[in-house]
Amino acid sequence: PTIVEDTVQLMEPVSKEKGVRIVSHIEKLTRPTKLDSAAIEQALVNLLDNAIKFSKSGGTVHIALRPNKTGWQLSVSDEGPAGTYSGVEERRFLVGRDAYNGTLLWKRPMPKWGWKQWTANWHARNNQPFQLPKRLVAVGDRVYVTLGYSEPLSELDAATGEVLRTFEGTHGTDEILCHEGRLILSVNKAVHDPLRGEHEPLTKSIAVVEVDSGKVLWKTGDYAGLPAKTDSIGPNGRLELAAGDGRVYFSDHDSIVTLDLGTGREIWRTARSFGPKLRANFNTRMYELSVLVYSHGVVLLAQPEGTISFHSVPGTLYAFDARNGWPLWKHRYGGWVHNTPVSYTHLRAHETNDLISYAVFCLKKGGGG
Repeated sequence: PTIVEDTVQLMEPVSKEKGVRIVSHIEKLTRPTKLDSAAIEQALVNLLDNAIKFSKSGGTVHIALRPNKTGWQLSVSDEGPAGTYSGVEERRFLVGRDAYNGTLLWKRPMPKWGWKQWTANWHARNNQPFQLPKRLVAVGDRVYVTLGYSEPLSELDAATGEVLRTFEGTHGTDEILCHEGRLILSVNKAVHDPLRGEHEPLTKSIAVVEVDSGKVLWKTGDYAGLPAKTDSIGPNGRLELAAGDGRVYFSDHDSIVTLDLGTGREIWRTARSFGPKLRANFNTRMYELSVLVYSHGVVLLAQPEGTISFHSVPGTLYAFDARNGWPLWKHRYGGWVHNTPVSYTHLRAHETNDLISYAVFCLKKGGGG
């Protein structure tokens, strides 16, 4: 019972902020029971957090502990909707948890976030720009994030969630990298209004901000990025930012481009090769779902190409010399889709097709829709 009571007390600030009441139903346990207190507490925190999240203001969450024939039974119930659909009001939060045990540390509401910010139509899990995960970066005890879809970049205290500062000139940030004491940002030059029915890509700038001073060192470009969606999300392309060896690398639709990290000067630009373009699936141009990374003097571009099946998207891995953009080699891969996350483990620079075994490109099975 003490574990339940302590967990309810821990979650009360979150429930009060949401306007949700937690009601406990605790019966006395008649015989001693051995249990993992930390694991039970974590499970309860997760269940209560989820129940509060999906409950409307004024709702009630019930937590019950009762003995049964084999020991005891613990349950959490709420009054939230049984599923997610377009008619349910979205409530989004940025949450901080202890990395050691998952304990909830803080929770910040994000009212200007959700599908209505970037699309005119609800399409469930296929309903978001692909760069959303690149909006959140943690470095040491600091978190860099946009607290709304078209909001500027903010710096938060990772332990408390307190906003320490907001960076001027960063409205519309939609990709964030932190590299060698600098924040490298992709910044939309206009605010996307999904209700206008405009499908021209939003142009983007690349900005570099000095972390210590918060000063924008430079800002340049009118880039289109990769417009992977064909519906009202379409204008929200992405640059696939990468950095290394004093340079910034990205994809500007039909080109791979490199800028000097110190000045923003363009160093080289090389054409992006296109194999067979995969047909759009789920309102998505599959050939624009490219991934760009940098490693050991080589820029890698993994690009879906070829014939698509429901659970298999083949493609080509291209390697470019990071010094000048010259193509080094390319290699086919297969089976890339929602259940095959892509990662790479090692790359030796300037290898040829004869030594391609040094480029380990892993298609890790698992995950899911």
